[in-house]
Amino acid sequence: LDYYRGLITLRKNFEAFRRAEYEELNFFNYKDKPFALGYLVKQKDEEFVVLFNADPKSSFEADLPKGEWTVLADEHHAGIKPIKTVHHKVVMHSSTGMILKKK
Repeated sequence: LDYYRGLITLRKNFEAFRRAEYEELNFFNYKDKPFALGYLVKQKDEEFVVLFNADPKSSFEADLPKGEWTVLADEHHAGIKPIKTVHHKVVMHSSTGMILKKK
């Protein structure tokens, strides 16, 4: 229940999750991972990366755009409080999602 409350709080606090236009989205291409989806959303002065790995059997390493990224949601927690900071890549475990905000 707390996880879904955290996702709702994210949506309420960041306009990019409520009002982004299609032109503000940039989808990532994971040709060798048919169950993976990811996109970058830029709105005003904020940037987010949203990643999903729907494969129940394998994880993969997702490249991130340049910069320092704070993880706001992973497979265990979601909200507006940063969980950790990452650079370059993140490991997407099987059947998980992740939301990151550029610092």
